[in-house]
Amino acid sequence: MQGPQNDPSPTSQAANSEKFRLAEYAALRDEILKYTELQHQLVSIAILGFGSLVAAGVQTRNAQVILIYPIVAYFLCLGWGHFDHDVRDTGAYIRENIEQHFGVDGWENHLHNGKHAYFRYRLAGGGAFLVTEAIAILIGVAYAHFGSVVMALLSHTQLPLLDAAGAASVALTGLDILGFILSIPWLLPYDPERAMKKGESKSPNPPTEDKESSA
Repeated sequence: MQGPQNDPSPTSQAANSEKFRLAEYAALRDEILKYTELQHQLVSIAILGFGSLVAAGVQTRNAQVILIYPIVAYFLCLGWGHFDHDVRDTGAYIRENIEQHFGVDGWENHLHNGKHAYFRYRLAGGGAFLVTEAIAILIGVAYAHFGSVVMALLSHTQLPLLDAAGAASVALTGLDILGFILSIPWLLPYDPERAMKKGESKSPNPPTEDKESSA
């Protein structure tokens, strides 16, 4: 006698596929929520750090304390942008592989079609890094007292000698400006589809194998 066949029927395969996609959708949505929560935490840390370091620097009239913040904010912005890319990549997968499979115009399709809302989100969230970095740089420069260096650069004369505090302020200001510039690309609109196409265009074409017919 033949035992029971283990090959699933097309109906059971379709049912398992539907269950898998639904479970995958729930897991990916939870992942997006975790990424978004981490983004909010990074923004909160940046704002608290900005207030604490600027307040401490102003009270002690120490420019170096204030100028440390933009460097810290750059790395926080780097993490924020990384999580934002993860959110967008996950959303694109849900839109293209789950929502289109069920033929529904779900939330990810709604977000994809309303890109102005995504821009406002990036401006409200990631913009906090650029604004606080710029303010910290301006306040730090005001307390650094290396105006003689600026005047020498503008007049093309010999740079004056600086003490250790002045040299540290100049170095930190340079790093702060660099960090501010490097923070901007992480806050620009990110399109996962365009990034994927760009990556595919850079990848070499797979080698083709010549098929020889046997005599």
